[in-house]
Amino acid sequence: MKLADLSAETIQKIGKVKWDGIFEKHEGPYDWDWVFKTAENKNDLEFFIIDNCPILLPIDPEHYANLGFFVLIPEKGESAYL
Repeated sequence: MKLADLSAETIQKIGKVKWDGIFEKHEGPYDWDWVFKTAENKNDLEFFIIDNCPILLPIDPEHYANLGFFVLIPEKGESAYL
């Protein structure tokens, strides 16, 4: 599923979600709006479906081929779904 497949309302909700990461010397937290604004083409961003969970990662699509998932540990207490 690609980000472009979602409604504008859903993309807006995702944009407010915070995530943590380190880029060069800059440490988060960041929000998804930052990713959407800096992505070369946000319509190319896509969700990985792992164990029926849609997962959106803050990486450029050119790096997708280098990904491998070993384990999925869902966070307790908060829903990952909007």
